[in-house]
Amino acid sequence: MFSQAQAASEDYGAVGYQDKVKGATAIFRSLIAADTDKRNHGNYAELSYALRRQKPPDLEGAEKAIAEAIHIRNKLRLSGWKYYEFRRARYRIEQDANFVNNKQSDSDFVAKVLPDLKAAHAAFVETGRVKGWFAEGEGVVERWVKLNNLDL
Repeated sequence: MFSQAQAASEDYGAVGYQDKVKGATAIFRSLIAADTDKRNHGNYAELSYALRRQKPPDLEGAEKAIAEAIHIRNKLRLSGWKYYEFRRARYRIEQDANFVNNKQSDSDFVAKVLPDLKAAHAAFVETGRVKGWFAEGEGVVERWVKLNNLDL
């Protein structure tokens, strides 16, 4: 079920894509409900991606879901999956009214987002994927970093 829901959520060009994303969201929610020990961070991560892909996107829900994925991953002392921090930062940035209005974010907001970006950046450098990941999503994160004159 997980793999099929994941594939449906990622198949952007599919006929009836938004209906498929909603179906995938329901499946991920069911998988989360069945995981009573909260040991599968991937269910939360995929839920967050699907929530972001909905039209309109549920950025608040996506942020909460990816935060839970991070919490579970850390609780289980698993390494990797720093892409989660990148996604949480991106969801937060997309909700920032200053960014939406092409203005610099306030210092408290930057302090909230920057640790996630630094954690993700370090992992991306290690894997050689910095440019690709920071440019995803119409370059939201890349634009935010430049707009706020940050150096990761």
